[in-house]
Amino acid sequence: IESEESVAEAARLFYSDGLAPIFQISNVTGDGLDLLRNFLSIVNPVKDWKAEREKGALLYIDDTFSVPDVGTVVSGTLLQGKIEPADTLLLGPNQENNFTSVTVSSIHANRLPVQIAYPGQSICVALANIDRSECKKGQALASERLRPAAVWEFEASVCLLSESSVVPQKYETVVHCGCSKQTAILLEVQDEESFGNGAAARVRFKYKYHAEFLQPGDRFVFREGSSGGVGTVLKIIEPNSVDFPSLILDTAEEASVCSKSAQ
Repeated sequence: IESEESVAEAARLFYSDGLAPIFQISNVTGDGLDLLRNFLSIVNPVKDWKAEREKGALLYIDDTFSVPDVGTVVSGTLLQGKIEPADTLLLGPNQENNFTSVTVSSIHANRLPVQIAYPGQSICVALANIDRSECKKGQALASERLRPAAVWEFEASVCLLSESSVVPQKYETVVHCGCSKQTAILLEVQDEESFGNGAAARVRFKYKYHAEFLQPGDRFVFREGSSGGVGTVLKIIEPNSVDFPSLILDTAEEASVCSKSAQ
């Protein structure tokens, strides 16, 4: 990308044609940075963040702190909903695979205190009456409206990145989803013949050590040795609730996610 015209063209085709623009920049002289900034300012966002405001709050924790005179602080990007001081949220899953009720005491965005946080913002949230040892990277801070559950097993549409890879059942791999990272066991593979030939296959994973919080539509990466791939969560298996209809994608949604994983 060397001109303003090519920046506009790259932004227009970025999503429709899967175009990957290359910018030649220098952090020493600053050459090319103006083109990169212009591209980032005009390309359409992946999400409509304003539409996410009406949903229940959800933040995946990417770091934890213990701040003198403040207490336990967690940081992350608010993916949906809004958070305000005095809000009551659910934190987890914890070591007992449950969620703990916590109260927001204050919020910071860009190192400044704010009275409300919106989707898309990277924020720090101070939590009252909870020790830092009870919080960890990968946990979720969620609204009660989401009815979050600790998830052990899930079905997903996955695509291997290496066509020569052979992935047997009971294969163990590290699944990276959001801010969480944990070994998972491959329990079942549907369409096993096409698996490994670049086609998407439906599989079932089970976490090895402890439960995580996942939702249908979440994307993840998995890798172990020379084998690796990408996937999208389709369905949650046996959550800690008897009735959880919101955790299952319908047929049309599932077909859409399978297609995206294959791409």
